[in-house]
Amino acid sequence: MNRGGTLTFLKRHVAPHVAPLEANATVGVSPMLAIGLKLRGARLTRETLVVELLGTSTLTGMEYCRYRIYTDAQLYASLDALVKSGSATVKQLRAHCTKPKRLISLLQVLLFAHVLYVAESSVDGNAPDEAYDLLCAHEGLEEEQRHLPPSSPDIQRERKRSRPATAELEKEITV
Repeated sequence: MNRGGTLTFLKRHVAPHVAPLEANATVGVSPMLAIGLKLRGARLTRETLVVELLGTSTLTGMEYCRYRIYTDAQLYASLDALVKSGSATVKQLRAHCTKPKRLISLLQVLLFAHVLYVAESSVDGNAPDEAYDLLCAHEGLEEEQRHLPPSSPDIQRERKRSRPATAELEKEITV
């Protein structure tokens, strides 16, 4: 049995549950699913893009997801770039597309279905590594200690010594 739906149908049912995407948000393809793209001929005077989603268990080899989304062929270039690179910003994907509203709708549907994920945003415009370095510097950790496991005695001793300041910084990072 082939299971699938049009983007219009899916958007209608998913829209109330999905937050809007920011232009600088980075979306990535889940490693648990494969995305296939097929262009179908102009049967009804316009080409259709078929986005095939396939998930197979690596442990048992059993298929747990097979679904098709039918949408506009103009989204092909954007989705192809996303599938090939593994992740991209929404702004980069919109640059490849002539129908940005349809693209955003498709991305929101795929995010809702956990086919895509949004990469964690950085703190105050810093890259995630810079935020981590800032936290480590605030804790007083030296460069060679930053890569030690959190359970190592040196790290535990340093954290106990600077615990009050660290709690304030963690609150700032999460807010």
